[in-house]
Amino acid sequence: MRDLIPVLDAWTADGRRAALCTVVAVHGRAPLPLGASLIVAEDGATAGAISGGCVERDVTEVAQQVLRGAVPRRLRFAPGHDGLTGTGLPCGGGIDVWVQQWGAGPLADRQEAFAELVRAGEGANFTFDVGALATAFDDDPTAGVATAGGRFTLTAPPLGRLILVGAGPTAGALAELAPTIGMRPVIVDPRPAVAAHAPTDAASELLLAWPENALATLGPLREADAVIALSHQPAIDDAALLAAIAGGAAGFVGALGSRTAHEARLERLRGRGADEAALARIVGPVGLDLGGWAPSEVALSIAAELVAVRHGRAGGRLAEAGGAIHESQETGGMALVEAQAPPESLLPGVPAGSSPITGVVLAAGAGRRFGGAKAAAEWEGQPLVARAVRAAAGGLPAGSDLIVVVGAHEATVRAALPADVPHRVVVAHDWEEGMGASLRAGLAEARSMAALVLLADQPLVDAELVAHVVREGCPAIRAGAAAARPVAADTPGHPVLLGPIALTRAFDLSGDQGLAPLLETLHVHRVDVNDLASVTDVDQPADLLRAPLAPAAVTRARSARAGKGRGPARPAAPQPQLDSARQRRGPSPRSGREHPWT
Repeated sequence: MRDLIPVLDAWTADGRRAALCTVVAVHGRAPLPLGASLIVAEDGATAGAISGGCVERDVTEVAQQVLRGAVPRRLRFAPGHDGLTGTGLPCGGGIDVWVQQWGAGPLADRQEAFAELVRAGEGANFTFDVGALATAFDDDPTAGVATAGGRFTLTAPPLGRLILVGAGPTAGALAELAPTIGMRPVIVDPRPAVAAHAPTDAASELLLAWPENALATLGPLREADAVIALSHQPAIDDAALLAAIAGGAAGFVGALGSRTAHEARLERLRGRGADEAALARIVGPVGLDLGGWAPSEVALSIAAELVAVRHGRAGGRLAEAGGAIHESQETGGMALVEAQAPPESLLPGVPAGSSPITGVVLAAGAGRRFGGAKAAAEWEGQPLVARAVRAAAGGLPAGSDLIVVVGAHEATVRAALPADVPHRVVVAHDWEEGMGASLRAGLAEARSMAALVLLADQPLVDAELVAHVVREGCPAIRAGAAAARPVAADTPGHPVLLGPIALTRAFDLSGDQGLAPLLETLHVHRVDVNDLASVTDVDQPADLLRAPLAPAAVTRARSARAGKGRGPARPAAPQPQLDSARQRRGPSPRSGREHPWT
């Protein structure tokens, strides 16, 4: 979608109306992923793609009908279906395509806000009710049209930065390739004579500075960013690599040069205090083995490796690879994702240069049984909501976004939030409706393909538990689960990790039952835990003084979790005894840089 915004802008400037056609569901295997988009102008011009050319003509006809006044439509091309005009999908899969006008009607303001954020390189999404907009459909799928329902979320993750240290020919060639792989090039070089020859027309930025100063100017690195050392000058390259691995947040760090040069480089960095875990993040020599020597060929090999890493692949020859070329994206007929950006935050292997996972802390309730602002109540010297925020921030992958939903006691809860932990506050104005309203408010602001929901009134949930649920839940969601949640003594608890399908369907929640009604209808991966933190909450002030919330009991629970493999955990209060055979939590994923989706 990001590549289509400039085309839409040009068409709008010329006075040409356009329709947006997006793949919103995949059945089996399909040529392009969920979120693939095609735009159609009223004169028949097109940009983008939704298949390998099989159904574009059909969809273009329908798009022009929509531009002439027809209602938005959801088209279904089922496996083996011949399409509307004799074309079809020879791959054996099926897709659903949603067709709507761009820049007109009730969504115009949100579409423009979305486009403005995309133009700025930021992450963005907007959600709308497909069922409310689609009012006239043929229910017969064999006619190529199916009824629509639910909500659709269009997402454009933030644009990743390709930071190229050393303004030589390879950097210039990479700068030209960067936009084609969804990245914004930045060339860094402290040498005026060399930087003078940098291709400033291709690079969005040219910084004449030492790498550590340039990286400080560019701001914090994110999972979507890559730093590549290309200067062949140890003083420059080493400074860049040290700065890149010190922050620990860049999704990819690489260096050009031979294997011998790389070993010497690692020795120099060890001498400057870099530890082995940080050094292991540096990919060297960078690039796939294409055999080329020319700067353009070397640049292509590096760009190819970035794409392969984004999608969790080794980068070998397809003719010699086993298994499917692309993972099946079967969605059961309903899915809503736009997966086009640098890796690590979306499903399978797509991130979201945007946030890998959005943490959503629910703190909007009135606390009627508690007698007031429960989320602001203190335990062990911290407000409950502050503990929840710190647990989320400490356990989620680097670069994750964090949202706190407030409502009934907005001012009091805001004042209790930790100032030293980055977060965004979202107000659930209809909080009186119940937890469903709080969930909808928080998830509507998520900028990722997955969300971790935490409750502010569970003070025993810590960063270790959050990390454990993420580490165990992400692979399960990649394998087909809709969500993952911890289970203690056969009791489901929190935090709950929502994948793309569950995240989308959560917008239909209502009442005060939270996620329970939704999760009962979905495949939820069970994350067994050996203590009661995930199922222990606070309802009344007295709960803060009783076991299992007494400090000594908490110490026992934490010790049981830390004692990996040394017998069953002992509950702090009369509770169902936990099975000692249950899987124990492993080390936190933050000890390495692999992203949990991979």
